[in-house]
Amino acid sequence: MKGLGMVTGVSVNAVLDKLWPLDYCIYAPVGDGKSKLDHVRDLLSHPLYQKQLPFQAVLMDTGYATRDLLLFIESWQKVYGCPLKPHRQVDDSGGQQSYRRMDRLIWSELEQQQGKQLKIKGVPKGYKVQGFRVAVSTHRPDFVVTNDWTSTSTGATQQACGFR
Repeated sequence: MKGLGMVTGVSVNAVLDKLWPLDYCIYAPVGDGKSKLDHVRDLLSHPLYQKQLPFQAVLMDTGYATRDLLLFIESWQKVYGCPLKPHRQVDDSGGQQSYRRMDRLIWSELEQQQGKQLKIKGVPKGYKVQGFRVAVSTHRPDFVVTNDWTSTSTGATQQACGFR
């Protein structure tokens, strides 16, 4: 619910098509001094270190697609998938052109099917992600990034992000 102020962690088993709540935090910065991103780090660390639950990937909403959180997940050698807001600045030219808004990129027919390599502005030099333009509705696309280099299908990426 919008404005509820809750950050949740959910485990999804795609094979069984089931999900289980893992943990939650109430976002109350005045009371605990933590940001939503602090809570997300806590929620991710808890199943990994305290519960020792195995997991392969983290799927999250656009608001959590920050440089620090992406690198935090990457440091565990885990896969992430998250949409980027259309105004996020990216480079798909290998440094030959300036950064552009995600929604201003030109996608070839092949890139629409298999994604394209991107650098997100503000992340360390040389750090690239695989970007996809995913149809959400006939009116607008979502732009999804992942560090999963085996993901070369827009359809598979759209299905995985559907669990989010």
